[in-house]
Amino acid sequence: MRVLIVLLLLSTIGISCSKEDSTVDPTKIDIVTGIVVHKLDDDEGVLYGNPNEKIGYRYVDNKKVKDIIVYPSLFKDGAFIYASDTIRKIWIVKGKVEYHCPDINYQDLLKDYTYSNKELASASEDSVTANVKRYYLSLSGWEEGFYRIFVKTDSGDLYWTNICKDSNPEGERGFYNMYDNYWH
Repeated sequence: MRVLIVLLLLSTIGISCSKEDSTVDPTKIDIVTGIVVHKLDDDEGVLYGNPNEKIGYRYVDNKKVKDIIVYPSLFKDGAFIYASDTIRKIWIVKGKVEYHCPDINYQDLLKDYTYSNKELASASEDSVTANVKRYYLSLSGWEEGFYRIFVKTDSGDLYWTNICKDSNPEGERGFYNMYDNYWH
């Protein structure tokens, strides 16, 4: 049923992520189409590209807040994951950058989309079982680049966001020089 819904959405929206005439499935578990760079848990962040995230929102005291946030999302050694509900499982998937998906409305496309535990386990570099609302994810020994963080909460909801491990984001091969021209 999930496959049928995604196929209907794709055909209805007429989605194509292409680079040199290749078509990329916009729901592919490892593609990164953008990132919101957060330095703190309560900042708005800076948008780069068109992030294929599913973070969820709710209202608290008439203020729209995210159900999950990972900060800083551009980091050297690790990042904090904060969720409005208790975090039960975290999967880390190595990301592959896709630049040409600017016209996809990921909020609509991913609203009812999810990945199975089997898909996540198969694609992930690592996973963590937790029972907290705030978790520090250490990636100090990991390769630099993009990662997708998937978080399953106590309520069974699955959210995901994109992050970037970069020891020198201002450097010649750093995030700002490599991706600012493509996504900003």
